[in-house]
Amino acid sequence: MRKYTAFILAAVMLVSLLSGCGAADGNIANRDQKAAEASGMEIHKIGVATYNVRDAQVMMFKDYLDHYIKECFTDVTFLYSDSISS
Repeated sequence: MRKYTAFILAAVMLVSLLSGCGAADGNIANRDQKAAEASGMEIHKIGVATYNVRDAQVMMFKDYLDHYIKECFTDVTFLYSDSISS
């Protein structure tokens, strides 16, 4: 009986994990654009040139722009480059 209970519990956890992670729009720019269009606000896009998106300093700067600055200016969306080679 314990095996069946453990199996059912594991299956329920797996289903809840898959349903919680599915069909989420992870792109912040698209999500902000949709929210701005729904509210009737004009959104301004600012391009940010980065040399390496995975660098720790660039990730901290991106986090600062996406969270701290976006709280003050809700009509701004930041778009990041993948990398600059020269």
